[in-house]
Amino acid sequence: MAEEATKHPLPNRRQLRVKIMQAIYAVFSSGNSAHEVFGHLLEATYKPFREADKTDEAVREDAEFIHQLYYGTLKEQQEMELLITQKLEKWDLKRVALIDRILILMGLYELLQFPEIPIKVSINEYIEIAKNFSTEKSSQFVNGVLDAIQRELKAENKIKKVGRGLLENS
Repeated sequence: MAEEATKHPLPNRRQLRVKIMQAIYAVFSSGNSAHEVFGHLLEATYKPFREADKTDEAVREDAEFIHQLYYGTLKEQQEMELLITQKLEKWDLKRVALIDRILILMGLYELLQFPEIPIKVSINEYIEIAKNFSTEKSSQFVNGVLDAIQRELKAENKIKKVGRGLLENS
């Protein structure tokens, strides 16, 4: 019991998303490789998950979440930017604030690659992060772009959500 009380709690998913956003920002703005940035900025966050009780499924899922969201967002960046650009009426993607662009990329990747996370949860998480880390109107912008993209992808049956409570009525 005393040992558990001295342990630092593991970060929650929103805190993980923020750390991943910061790491992706570092990749985009520093010119360092994704692997270098992971080692400098995310390894300290990732390590406790790796070293935690391996029988705890939630801990394993969070470790996988960190790794997949970070590397997956970077790997699929160009493909996802094409989808985003289609929704930016009269805007060049380069004019979008870097933090907003990263949040939309991460949100889109999460919508597409994490079937166990409900669409509304993903979008709401990125709206809240935008409120704390970007401009006054960023949360509305992030919401509008992610919502428009998810509607289109859902209509094309490209977003697959599975699990209890994740299947929405048409």
